Amino acid sequence: MGKLTGKITKFLGQWTNDRETEARGRAELKDPDPEAPLPDPDDASVEEEKERVRRDHGDVSR
Repeated sequence: MGKLTGKITKFLGQWTNDRETEARGRAELKDPDPEAPLPDPDDASVEEEKERVRRDHGDVSR
């Protein structure tokens, strides 16, 4: 169920153009434990994914 939640969260982030939500979904998908909860927004894995999401979408300015 955890991977399904990650896929949904990632999709919703992409659909609504919410980079943080998309990053949380990506971080969930990378977690090997399928029963792991969705990571907190300030989790290190989410921060790494936020940076990747921003680069993927061309949002490189800070």
